[in-house]
Amino acid sequence: THNFKYIGDAPSIAIVAFTKVAVRNIQKAMKANPATEKFASHCMTIHSLLEFEPVIETRKDEDGLSYDVRIFRPMRNAGSPLRITHLVVEEASMVGLDLWQLLLDALPDGVQIILLGDINQLQPVFGSPILGYGLAKLPVIELTEVYRQALDNPIIANAHRVLKGLPIQSSEDGRVA
Repeated sequence: THNFKYIGDAPSIAIVAFTKVAVRNIQKAMKANPATEKFASHCMTIHSLLEFEPVIETRKDEDGLSYDVRIFRPMRNAGSPLRITHLVVEEASMVGLDLWQLLLDALPDGVQIILLGDINQLQPVFGSPILGYGLAKLPVIELTEVYRQALDNPIIANAHRVLKGLPIQSSEDGRVA
């Protein structure tokens, strides 16, 4: 077990995402399945897992005068590591290398990590995504069937055309022009 700040003592699996919207979507999907509903409370943002908190830091300006700033820092790190054994990272395409390093610093050796994401989705606001590095170095399972939209959706058809380097085609129904 692990003592999570926001859920208390629980099995040592964490399911994280970069955004709260993604976390809510994961929780909803997990609650819908009797086999996974007990882990819905283990879904949180990466920042929540790392227990980011405001700290006051003293800095000096160009004249050498000291001033205080409030910075959010992770309380879970190499000096206060997580004790989880399994980590699932959803929307890994949005996790930048800087945040990934903070996460790695807080993890014990031997944690099983599963990266979920779409290499064609949004990238992090700052830096390169960890997902690209994961695809280059780790075993990959690729889903090729679209389930969330209708198969005849012209947007989906054109997304696949773009991925193949083909031009976008207009649709007869006027949805894509």
